Amino acid sequence: MVAAFVEGERSSPLLRHRYEDCINSREVDDATLLGCVRGYPDMGLFKCFPNDVVWTRGTLPFEAQMRCKYLNQREWELLAGSSDRRTHEASRHIAENVEFSNRRIIENVKAIREIFESKQAPHGQVILVKRPQDNFAIMLEGNKRLTANLMFSEPFVLEAILGESCRMDEWHFY
Repeated sequence: MVAAFVEGERSSPLLRHRYEDCINSREVDDATLLGCVRGYPDMGLFKCFPNDVVWTRGTLPFEAQMRCKYLNQREWELLAGSSDRRTHEASRHIAENVEFSNRRIIENVKAIREIFESKQAPHGQVILVKRPQDNFAIMLEGNKRLTANLMFSEPFVLEAILGESCRMDEWHFY
């Protein structure tokens, strides 16, 4: 999960510089990089993140993408248009040019969509987390790629890493 997270963010024009700032021309492993940029394993984005998460690799078909939610941050809630934070609602809002204060997110999602339109496969894996009993998953990494993908009438099946823990609702951003 750590390597996929770092790979996804290092390939992003928005976040690449944050990783480069942490490297400072020295050899650094992925966990150290993720700690420097995102607070892994127990601060920042990973505040109160359970330590018993079981990770599996697989694919995320369209039906599952429609049930995904953004992490609990105000900007994603606003983009989705409700406290439910459904990713498919945000993709609809962007397609319909609904006004949103964070233009940078909109521009990035549209740029990613253009890459997908050119028939290039989505880059990297999206990372999601959930409790075993939930019928939805929360996006941990890949929010913009999933949103861009949902703007198509026939979205790509995405490569995914899913983390499950009965304690996932203790995570600060659940």
